[in-house]
Amino acid sequence: MEILGTKMWDMSPDLLHYHKQMIDSAVLLRAQFEKEGSETGTPFFMSKADNFNERIYVGNALRIDRWYGEDMDETDTIVNVVPVEGPIIRNGDGCSYGSKNYRDWIMEAADLPRCVGHLIYIDTPGGSAYAKNDFQYAIDYARSKNQPVIALVDGLCASAGMALASMCDEIYFVNPGDRIGCIGTMCAFYATPDGAVHTISQDRYVEVYGSKSEWKNKEYRDAAVGNYDELQKEVDELNEQFWNIIRTYRPQVLEEQMHGKIYNCGEVVGTLVDGQGTMQSCIDRILELAGVQSVTAAAGNGGEAA
Repeated sequence: MEILGTKMWDMSPDLLHYHKQMIDSAVLLRAQFEKEGSETGTPFFMSKADNFNERIYVGNALRIDRWYGEDMDETDTIVNVVPVEGPIIRNGDGCSYGSKNYRDWIMEAADLPRCVGHLIYIDTPGGSAYAKNDFQYAIDYARSKNQPVIALVDGLCASAGMALASMCDEIYFVNPGDRIGCIGTMCAFYATPDGAVHTISQDRYVEVYGSKSEWKNKEYRDAAVGNYDELQKEVDELNEQFWNIIRTYRPQVLEEQMHGKIYNCGEVVGTLVDGQGTMQSCIDRILELAGVQSVTAAAGNGGEAA
């Protein structure tokens, strides 16, 4: 429903339109979906008590209920790992988290005395243009507690994913062929003009607005008849917000990289990314930035996080 009802996207258009077409087909074919109970999510911590291996699960896909774990004591060190994979929506659904969930998850972890930092594991084509605010709020909150936030790209980091990564203290990638960039905002929706007649049923589409509501939905009504001026202003404002995020958190990005092109990570070291790394080396880097002695194996050389 959020994909159908949201018009502003920081997402690769091929995937966005694929999802829209899939949903349209499901509606036309009267496809039914029955959810069997709540789905268990897989957010996790990495803990010194277990040599920073994945070990703790929490909550479900609709609500992050509580943190829990065994064999941890008050002296244990915890790194909060947040896997952001697939399209980013705000509210989540039965199979995935939304940016609101990620926001609450990061902030709840940041409040734990034993949490020393956060690792954002990214493989996403982007998503809602409004998800950036949730990520910014949460990451700034973690940073206010002197907890470093590191991004690790493993696959694709496009559009809203790029905005998320740029907010982190440092960005690393697993493979030089991983993709990053696509900075920009797009608008996509179907519009029907007032008075349009269905070609088969001959039903007429009618809209009637209050006489003093001349600005209500004006950008949509204009777009339905081919006038995009008001809508263009809205898209440009969101795009400028996106640019301001990149300029603020990652000022080393080149002007030419701000216009929507996507790059191989290995080609943009020093601008869009900081180097090549692994989950292990990023954990070590978080501990280093947090001033915590690492108990893991030393990270490798060759541009890795350490």
